[in-house]
Amino acid sequence: MTGLHRAILESLSGGGAYFFRQLGDAVNALEPDATDSALAAAMWDLVWSGHIAGDTLAPLRASSATRRAPRPHTARR
Repeated sequence: MTGLHRAILESLSGGGAYFFRQLGDAVNALEPDATDSALAAAMWDLVWSGHIAGDTLAPLRASSATRRAPRPHTARR
């Protein structure tokens, strides 16, 4: 676990909910060099490891939609 992962968990330890920007601001107080893309990647690491969860499945759906295999083309008769 990196310092960024720990900063996210520490920021969330007080409870409550955060929008991405609010969490980013809280994390940047602890890890000033963290970029939005690094924050998002670290958050997904924490989601997949069961440390944090979101209140919606929309990001997961969007993530899986971009990885969906193309449907085979079938000719109509």
